Amino acid sequence: MRVLPFSRLWKRVGAGRTSFLNLPVEVQVEILCHLDPASLVACRLTCRSLSTLFEESMAVQYAYRLGISAMTDVGSPEGVSLRDRYAAIVRYQRASKRILFPARIQSPGQDSFFLAQSNGVFVYAFNDSGSVALKLHRPGSARTGLPELTFLCVKWKSFMEPRSFSAARFAVDLSEDLLVITRPSDDKTEYLHHFISISGDCYRHPVAASSTLRAPRSTQQSHAITYPRGDVPLDILSDLVAWGHLQAVQDEDYSDLPQTTVVQITNWKTGTVVWRYQSHEISSYHLIDRHHILITQHDGIHVFAFDPDRSGPAPPVYTKPQAQLLHLRLPAFEPAAQRAGLFKSVLNIPRSHPDDRPLFRPDPSHSLLAICMDNFALNCRPDRFQKSGVLFLVSLETIRAYLARRLKTGWARFGRSLVLRWDDWGPMGARVVTTDDINLFDLSIATLGSRCVLTIARSAPLVHVVVIDAHPWAQHHGRGLTRHPISLRGVYHTSKLVDSSYLHHIDTLGPYERLWKTWKQKVMILQGTFPCHMAQCLVQVRWPDYSRSHTVLTGEEVVVVRTRRIRSG
Repeated sequence: MRVLPFSRLWKRVGAGRTSFLNLPVEVQVEILCHLDPASLVACRLTCRSLSTLFEESMAVQYAYRLGISAMTDVGSPEGVSLRDRYAAIVRYQRASKRILFPARIQSPGQDSFFLAQSNGVFVYAFNDSGSVALKLHRPGSARTGLPELTFLCVKWKSFMEPRSFSAARFAVDLSEDLLVITRPSDDKTEYLHHFISISGDCYRHPVAASSTLRAPRSTQQSHAITYPRGDVPLDILSDLVAWGHLQAVQDEDYSDLPQTTVVQITNWKTGTVVWRYQSHEISSYHLIDRHHILITQHDGIHVFAFDPDRSGPAPPVYTKPQAQLLHLRLPAFEPAAQRAGLFKSVLNIPRSHPDDRPLFRPDPSHSLLAICMDNFALNCRPDRFQKSGVLFLVSLETIRAYLARRLKTGWARFGRSLVLRWDDWGPMGARVVTTDDINLFDLSIATLGSRCVLTIARSAPLVHVVVIDAHPWAQHHGRGLTRHPISLRGVYHTSKLVDSSYLHHIDTLGPYERLWKTWKQKVMILQGTFPCHMAQCLVQVRWPDYSRSHTVLTGEEVVVVRTRRIRSG
């Protein structure tokens, strides 16, 4: 069903000489339940009749509360009454408005080791009758009715030994019953991606074209070597898997050449390479649906299209940068400082198990793309500068809306990409959060749906955890909305740590016209309404016998997992 904006719907109904208000109440309610929260608020303000219908109809209120919570009930169980669904979403909202977001410390047992967290699934290694086994655990949710899942895998040892855990990476997709274990080959020349079935006790996945996918770790040139890009080498979506490697020049004759990142998408069910791209600007890559991949670079967000069902025997040619569909530019900070600091992006689209039937779940369209930058000057006074970081939170719905706009405006007909400056899309399509005097290497970022958690390890043995809910209608939460700095008062220092406000003055350097001229300094102002629903907590993370901690955001809480090193033998 195609959902029209209320203004267009009103005109279309009026053109047929039939007033919307003359329709039966049941039809009016059905139409209103398909509108987004902003359109529902606009309807409420048009007349007293619609305002009354908005206030008194439980179905409309349920649709509105789902929307402002970035939730959807698609795939929910049958037989649950509307009254029970409405009561559940009200309880969920009340719990989400608490100032202190619940945090839990998870300490694996003496014989258990935390390995990874992928797509909401915790991966552990544990001793099972003298041998090491894998355990996959997906926490449940009492608020939404999401069931808890646990899988045990014993037969994985045919291709991996416990001593190689530290060098391995794990990616999980419950919707495809897929676990991918990535490890270096014995000769260290390539990476081996093992595609195995979770329910099949880690045997080869029955529909995979090959049980092992080989990725190069070194090129044929003597002056270059490749290695995985990012903390998670694989991004899985349906029957597609994307990975990248960085070509680092090591020969003196090529020392001035920029490093080139190569990203490749393969259909792991057919074994066909469907897309390839290379650039020295790539920071991260994310599959946003079965036909589009998102590339983050220092200059912004790039979206490319590909054919997921390509069946050519040879790999396709590398896609050119000009073939992008969309480019959402980020503010042009001073280039040297911007490239010298940390730049990365995080995206976690919730992927559910086929048997999941919760009352409601995070809406995948509102999943947050979190882009963090380091090393730019925040203008406190005209004569003072301070190094800071900035975090851009962009909803996938914003990106998809501009992709749809490209089709409507006719740019797609001429094969042109839609390029938008920050001033044209940022104030309405992103949330901006700044970090004050924090090295982003001490800041870990995790996302889940429309939420983002920042873990700041600056006041050992305490960790400061900030949870941000930044979906487009977060400001409608009312109480709990934070437009002021969050700080560690009485714990470490009294200055602000995280700030989400209406106006940011950022010093940048403009382009120069001649080589003998210096960069011209100017002030860039990030303007717009950037409110985020924030909550904070302090967690103690340093204990004896534990080497580090790992922070994970679930649907209901922040989990700080204490991890220890795996001792071989």
